[in-house]
Amino acid sequence: MTQRPIWKLSDRTAPLRDFDPVDEFERARSARLKTDPLRQDFLHARHLARDLACEQLGISNVKLQSHDDAAPEIESYPSASISWSRSGPLAIAAFSDAGRVGVDIEKKAKRPVAAMLDMVANPGERACVLAAMNEDDLLARFYRLWCAKESVLKWRGVGLRGGAKSVLVPDVFLRGDADEDWPLDNETSVGLWFLPVGSDAVAVMAFSA
Repeated sequence: MTQRPIWKLSDRTAPLRDFDPVDEFERARSARLKTDPLRQDFLHARHLARDLACEQLGISNVKLQSHDDAAPEIESYPSASISWSRSGPLAIAAFSDAGRVGVDIEKKAKRPVAAMLDMVANPGERACVLAAMNEDDLLARFYRLWCAKESVLKWRGVGLRGGAKSVLVPDVFLRGDADEDWPLDNETSVGLWFLPVGSDAVAVMAFSA
C-alpha cells in the first residue's frame, strides 16, 4: 500500500488567533470576503497548509501556488502534493510526497439532504443515504458522501467543476461500515480515508493508491 499522506487539523478558536496575508494573492482574495471571521478562516487554512508543508519538507517557509479549481502546488517542490479545506474556524491540511492528495472538511449542520442529493448523488448513493435509520445517521452518510466526492475532485485537480456525479462512493463507506476504501471501484488509482476529526465535523482524504 502506498504511504498515506500526513494530515493536520486546526481550530482557529482554540485559542482564538488572527492571521495576516503573506502575499498579494492572499491580500486580494481575503479582501473580497464580506466579514472578518470569513477572512480569518480563509487565512487560517492557508497558514495551516504552509505550516504542514514546512514541517514535512524540513524548511522554514514555503510559497503556495493556487488557482481556482486546479490542484495547488508548493513552489520549488513539484513532486510534493498539498491540499487544504476549511469549514468555519475548522481547517484541515494534507501533504504527500508519494502521490496526489485531496482533502475536505465540513462542520455538521442540518441540511435539505434530499434536495442536495439531487445535485451530487448517483441513484445508488442517494438510496444508501436515504436508507439511514435516523437523522443523525442521515447527516453522517450525507457528509461522508459530500466530503468524499469533493476530496476526490480535488485529488483529480479539477475541483467541483469536475462533476460530483462522476465520483462513485461505495455504500460501505457511506454507511460508516468502513473508514477507508482503497482503491475506489471506478477510480483504481485513488483511495478514500475517513479522518477522525471529532463528532461535530466530517473530513475525508483522497490519496494516490
